Amino acid sequence: MRKRSLCALDSYASEIPALNTPFKCRPAIICVCLGVVLSGIAAAATAANVYSIPDADLRDSVQYALHADPYFHDGHVQVSVEHGVVHLHGVVFSDSDLRDAMRIATMAAGDRHVIENLTIIQGGVR
Repeated sequence: MRKRSLCALDSYASEIPALNTPFKCRPAIICVCLGVVLSGIAAAATAANVYSIPDADLRDSVQYALHADPYFHDGHVQVSVEHGVVHLHGVVFSDSDLRDAMRIATMAAGDRHVIENLTIIQGGVR
C-alpha cells in the first residue's frame, strides 16, 4: 500500500528522485501559517479599536464637544450612540450649522462613523 502525502509535489517527485519534496513543501506551509496568524492579528486589532470606548462615554464626549464649540448652538441637537456609531438627531437652522455639527461630531468621535439625521429649518431662531 502506497503512503499518501500531504504535498502535491510528491507525485511529481516519484518521477524525479533528486527532488527534495519536504523542502519544496516548506515555503507553502510557512506561507499558509503566516497568513492565518497575520489575519488573526489584524482581526483582533480591528475588534479592539472598534469597541475600546463604551457607547455612553462616546456619547458624552460628542455632546461635550458640540456644547463647547462657541459658534455652534447645540440646544436642538441630540446625540445617541449604538454599537460605536454616533447618530445626530434634531434641528439646525442653516447648512453651515449642519456642516459644523458633522465636523465637530466627527472630530470628537475619532475613527467612528457619524450619521446625521438633522433637519434644517430656514429662518429659525437660535
